[in-house]
Formats: sequence, C-alpha cells, structure tokens
Amino acid sequence: MFSEQERAYLKSQPLARLGTVSTKGQTDVDAVGFEFDGTHFYIGGRELSATRKYKNVAAGNQKVSL
Repeated sequence: MFSEQERAYLKSQPLARLGTVSTKGQTDVDAVGFEFDGTHFYIGGRELSATRKYKNVAAGNQKVSL
C-alpha cells in the first residue's frame, strides 16, 4: 500500500488533518495527533469523544478524509 519512503515519512509526522462531515452536510477539518504502525492509522487527542469529528463519525457518517 505505501512504499518504505512513504511509511518513514508518515511515521515522522506528529500531526495529520482529519476531515469529517456532519449528518447535516457540514464539513469539519482539524489537526489531530496520530500514530501509524505501517498498516493502520490511530487517531488520538484530548477528550476525543467530545470532539465534533468523533461525533460526526459516531453518528454514522462514514465520510472521512485523512
């Protein structure tokens, strides 16, 4: 999926931008902390479950961009 160079770059980055869409169609893009294990991305942050991006995904809207 990713080349070795791409994996090294992703592992060197402390932040990514995560875009989500609300059930009403409102977009939301925020910087997020993340980890990349070579296969999966793990998104983190303070009080993640209280964020709009978390609520957008939890509401069932699967429109997400990293």
